[in-house]
Amino acid sequence: MPKHEKWIAKFKPAVSKRVLCFTGAALWAFASYRVLKITFRALSLTSVPAWIVVTSGLLGLYIFFSLVFKKVTKRNVTRIYSLKSEKPCIFAFIDWKTYLIIFFMIGLSILFERFKLMPAWVEGIFFIALGGSLLLSAIILLFAGFSTRPPTNKKPDF
Repeated sequence: MPKHEKWIAKFKPAVSKRVLCFTGAALWAFASYRVLKITFRALSLTSVPAWIVVTSGLLGLYIFFSLVFKKVTKRNVTRIYSLKSEKPCIFAFIDWKTYLIIFFMIGLSILFERFKLMPAWVEGIFFIALGGSLLLSAIILLFAGFSTRPPTNKKPDF
C-alpha cells in the first residue's frame, strides 16, 4: 500500500453505515430548522393571510417531497448500505454531486434572503415546501438508521 493511502486510511473519519444514516438525518434536520426559521420570519412580514401561505406551502411540500426528496433520500439510503467499505468516511452519507447542489442552494437562499428577490409570501410558501421536505427526509434517514440491520458474516447458531 502506498504511503499516501496508509495516511488516508489512518486519519479517515470512518463510521458505520448506521452512523451515516444518523449523520444525514442530523444534517437534514438542522437544515430544516434553519429554513423553517426563515419561514416564520417571512410569515410575519407578509400581508397575505398566513393560512393561505401555509396551505400553499403544504401543497408544495407534498409535491416537492413526492417528486424529488423522497426518491433522492431512498436512493441515498440504498447507496449507503451498498457501500463496499464496512466503515466508510462520515462524509459519504451523500455523494459529492449532492454537496455541490447543497452549496448552490445555500448560495441561492442567501441571495434571495439578502436582496429580497421575491415577496415574503412566496418566500414563505417555498421555504415551507423546502423545510418540510428536508424534515421528512431526515425522518426517513433516522428510521433507516434504526431499522436497517447491516449484513453480517456471522453464521446463525442452530
